[in-house]
Amino acid sequence: MSAEPSTRPALPRGKLLLAALVLLIAALVAFPFLARESSAGGGGASPVALAERSPEELGELADFALTERSGRSVAKSDLAGTVWVAGFVFTRCTGPCPKVTGHMRKLQDGLVGTRAKLVTFSVDPDYDTPEVLRGYADGVGADPERWWMLTGPKEAIDGLIPSFVPKTQRAAPGAAPIGEHVAHQTRLWVIDGKGRIRGLYSGESDEHLELLLARVKYLESER
Repeated sequence: MSAEPSTRPALPRGKLLLAALVLLIAALVAFPFLARESSAGGGGASPVALAERSPEELGELADFALTERSGRSVAKSDLAGTVWVAGFVFTRCTGPCPKVTGHMRKLQDGLVGTRAKLVTFSVDPDYDTPEVLRGYADGVGADPERWWMLTGPKEAIDGLIPSFVPKTQRAAPGAAPIGEHVAHQTRLWVIDGKGRIRGLYSGESDEHLELLLARVKYLESER
């Protein structure tokens, strides 16, 4: 016995095409928003989306005056007119800091021939004195002319950090093992010669490293 034929009327071809077109447009409109939302938190933030934001959206750095490992004072004004990359680590870190510092070393190699600088800020300044940072810098092969490592009073570091990231969290003495007692972001920031953040990348991703290099070189060409 044959099946009873359907009595449901078929949609006209024109309406089917219109419905498909509406769905396609909706998907194209929603995709950039969803992609950005899904990557908004943590070190996996979309480097392309964040790099394309305007300086006003990513913010401008607060003024700072800190001490470089050489013992000399360094202020934000010393970097005026220079494209630079900023990162946060501490020398006793047993977590991701070595990888972040390793990426900074790769950036140092990749930016040979440019005027760009690298700046590492210590988030454990009570321990990371200029002398300690000097030993750390020597151990990773940091060029003292192109890669600065800064420390200073904890209040000065904490006053600068909100320009980049949410407040760094330090455990009370004895509450966490040494090397795990400071929780901080592992991102790397690109700052232009006017002190504006122009890119935000994961400090642990090889893919982001290549994009960061390209971003710095592009901003160098803007000058």
